[in-house]
Amino acid sequence: MEQEETALASLKAEAANENTVPSRLEELAHTPQLKPIIAANPAAPARLLERLARKKDPAIEQALAGNPNTPLHVLLELAESYPAEFLGNPIIPILNMTQPDFIWQASLNIWPSLLRRENVPTTWLQQLQRNLWNDKNKYYHAWNYFMGYGESGEQAIEGHVARAGEIYRPNQVYIKEALQDYMKAGRVPYLHGEPLSASTLILFVLLFPKAAETTHQEWQDTTSLSPEWQSLFTYSPIALPHKILTWRLDKTRPLDLGQAITGKLKPKILQHLVHYLPKAAGKASPQQGRREIVLKGIARNPRTSPQLLEELASSQAMEVRRAAAQHPQLTTEAIMVLALDEAAQVRAAIAARHHLTPEHYQQLATDSDQRVRAALARNSHTPQAILSGLAADAQAQVRAAAAGNPRLAPVAMAPLLIDLDESVRAPLAANAHIPADYYAQLAQDDALKVRQQLATNPRLPLALLEELFASEALEIWAGLARNPATPEHLLTRLAAGGNTQIQAAVAAHKHTPRETLEALATQKQRAVLLGLAANPHTPLHIIEQLIAREDIELWCRLFNHPAMLQTHRQAFYEHFVKKAGAQLTSTKHFWLRRALLRHRPLPEPMQKVFVNSILWEERYLLANHPQATSAILDLLTHDGNRHIRAKARNRKKKRRQA
Repeated sequence: MEQEETALASLKAEAANENTVPSRLEELAHTPQLKPIIAANPAAPARLLERLARKKDPAIEQALAGNPNTPLHVLLELAESYPAEFLGNPIIPILNMTQPDFIWQASLNIWPSLLRRENVPTTWLQQLQRNLWNDKNKYYHAWNYFMGYGESGEQAIEGHVARAGEIYRPNQVYIKEALQDYMKAGRVPYLHGEPLSASTLILFVLLFPKAAETTHQEWQDTTSLSPEWQSLFTYSPIALPHKILTWRLDKTRPLDLGQAITGKLKPKILQHLVHYLPKAAGKASPQQGRREIVLKGIARNPRTSPQLLEELASSQAMEVRRAAAQHPQLTTEAIMVLALDEAAQVRAAIAARHHLTPEHYQQLATDSDQRVRAALARNSHTPQAILSGLAADAQAQVRAAAAGNPRLAPVAMAPLLIDLDESVRAPLAANAHIPADYYAQLAQDDALKVRQQLATNPRLPLALLEELFASEALEIWAGLARNPATPEHLLTRLAAGGNTQIQAAVAAHKHTPRETLEALATQKQRAVLLGLAANPHTPLHIIEQLIAREDIELWCRLFNHPAMLQTHRQAFYEHFVKKAGAQLTSTKHFWLRRALLRHRPLPEPMQKVFVNSILWEERYLLANHPQATSAILDLLTHDGNRHIRAKARNRKKKRRQA
């Protein structure tokens, strides 16, 4: 490895050497790592540079833009994307003397980029302004098109430092008027650019929810309620804004909307949503079914008020009452009523609640429906005396629920160990509080289901875990993959030999080694990728790979991943910029740029977009933005516009003084 690195370093030095003969440079150009270096070498022959330009590689193009030997037509094509390298090219002053009009061979597209730079030749600016006035048909309308709106082209020339000179403070009257026009979007005669995709808009909603809500009229008519939007409603990791939730409510799949409403909405919005859909006359009508699902979502919302819960607890719909019965803020009066509800599912929801009164425990323990008694048997707050009685229930469903309860007394566990029903012994095997001397007997149980559940028990000794692994039964392996005590070496072997279900569990396991996670990240099975998204220790570079897969559910699960929170969701912002890059520079989506510039905070990837904006007003707003980074302000102090330069310098000065 070291010899290879030494050999490559020697080749790089040879590729950069201006004394290397052209034929040798031709040979070296076959090595991909050397192409950008050769593209910057002035000794490289023009035909080779032209051939390298066809690669459309950004690193190669940037090097070509600064190479004085690059053919003129290639240079002019690169000027728009690499204005700094183009203007700094040593050949430019020579061309200005030998071919004074060479710049007019280029497309007008280059001018918005060039005017951002401070070192534009003054003669070009004079010629440009003269052409705008003397031949409006040829230049002016095209200029407006490329600049984006109205007078900004002329303002960009008049405000350029090379023509108007340096100033120490921006003209506040002039700036105020210009920014008012910008914010009103009153000068946008041309609408060009591709429409925003549903996935791009979803990223916009996730990353900038307030901006998305204030601009909902601008974008909601440009997209349909596609499967991507349905995924957002179902899995959203944030509290979706009210106006987005109620957007085309009658056309949204009610199940997805019900999931979305469980988010952190304000109580007054929840109150509004309760009455948003009109009541339908028929119980089985589609409108009534939609209303019930929406009400169920509100009943599950942690911010729903006790008063609103009481109203929902009296709903005619059983599922709404059931959801209200599970809410932690439910009043004592409502609990008393629902504990006597005619529907067993509602009474079971009450039986699962913590901190019931002794009367309620006694009442529910003798309920005629086994589902209610089973819910009480699963309740970790049920008193041991009542729990022991439920462990001896005539119904296997109730005994199984008690067998899995960590509060069950050991004396009540003994009969369950020899219960004739395997559905009772299985949850007992998974119970972390069973006596250690039960392990050996359960490991030899005839029922595979029992051994599978034992494999999930977090208190199993290592020897028994390895014994269960040696069984090579995939059902048992699936249990081991979910066991938090399974060691790293077994997890690695499970990932190598297991099926998709097992690999997905290993991907989500907190103790899975990094190397194993790397291998699992190459899988295409969606279940495995969702497992990686659920693992708090998945490395950042794997998270970035998952974000690039354009899967809305994956995005939602990754949004609050520890790696994302530690990096302030930098990868999401960068992906948004990558997806919306072209749209962010088009006048069709002027509202989007304006909304983002108003956002606090403005993430660094977005700042990098606006520092290259063709609109000087946007670069000025960026210079004035409280979150503008020092690196961005440094760039703006060298902007072509004198107002922007002055504002950036003043901002830096104030920061130093502070």
